[in-house]
Amino acid sequence: MNLSSKLNLILKEYSKGNKASAYKKFKKIYLQNNKDIKLRYNLSVMQQELGLLDEAELNYISLIKNSEEIKYKINLYNLYITKGLYQKALDLINSIQSTNLSLMQINQDRAQILYFLKKYDESVIQCIEILKINKKNTETLNTLGLCYLHLKKYDDANKTLLEALDLDNKNIKILNSLGRLNHEQRKSKEAEVYFDEAINLNPNSFETLNNIAGFYLEEEEYQKAIKFYKKAHKLQPNNSILINNLAKTFINLDDVVEAEKHVKELYQ
Repeated sequence: MNLSSKLNLILKEYSKGNKASAYKKFKKIYLQNNKDIKLRYNLSVMQQELGLLDEAELNYISLIKNSEEIKYKINLYNLYITKGLYQKALDLINSIQSTNLSLMQINQDRAQILYFLKKYDESVIQCIEILKINKKNTETLNTLGLCYLHLKKYDDANKTLLEALDLDNKNIKILNSLGRLNHEQRKSKEAEVYFDEAINLNPNSFETLNNIAGFYLEEEEYQKAIKFYKKAHKLQPNNSILINNLAKTFINLDDVVEAEKHVKELYQ
């Protein structure tokens, strides 16, 4: 079997959900062909999806040094957001401004980064400027709603997020945001409805699974929390924050054996 056929089989295995196994096979082939740019990019994407963020970061940086491909920078930007390296993300998105990426997208990303940096008032200003140009920009409406949530402006948050949902009622991010807003206001039933709707739209959304697990953890429904943490863990088996939360949940159930098992994962 030639290399192309082997890679196609591995990628099919990966797409069917056997990600950890497929990744090991793919990495083995990459190590034998480590000068292949396309292989390195695909390996980086797999690493990012599997939560191997440090390895993915190094590969993206290497790719960027040798190429002006915008997708490398965009993926690295998203990785920095996941790792909480928001200043690096902001610096990177500013460097993209000279490329063919639209100014609207750059400003939208900048507003999101300001939100992640907890500069909520600055993010609100950026969002409002974007919405003057395109009042139906659901991504910006979602960011604005989350800023209002953190500023404790719950009425404004609710109005903004519902406006976004009216424009796109199958948007998982918006449904997650509404779930978080209602949870923050101790409206548990309403929060659960939004989270359930989000997970029904995409049962494999890591963000939704993690949010629902956190919701049930705070509600002290530990068995339900474990159920969703385990599903999220399958998607990102190397996510240290998730593993830590899963261990904490088992401790709340006085299941020391399971808690220790997951703690050991952090040091493997």
